[in-house]
Amino acid sequence: MLDDNDRTRYLEADFFGPESILDDDLVRAHLDWDRPIAVLFVATLHHHKGERGRPAEVTAEFVKRLPSGS
Repeated sequence: MLDDNDRTRYLEADFFGPESILDDDLVRAHLDWDRPIAVLFVATLHHHKGERGRPAEVTAEFVKRLPSGS
């Protein structure tokens, strides 16, 4: 269904490496970084099997890198 939507992009990346998403050319090109951006962490954080505080660190990194008002 999304194949026919010219406004949809897909990126395979490591959620627990925020830079792999936030610094990707596809992401940088298709989001308006001058306006607030909403990020939904749906069915993601509970998959982490490592250090207990890592999900909070990942969330903080996304929040820190998003435009003001996000």
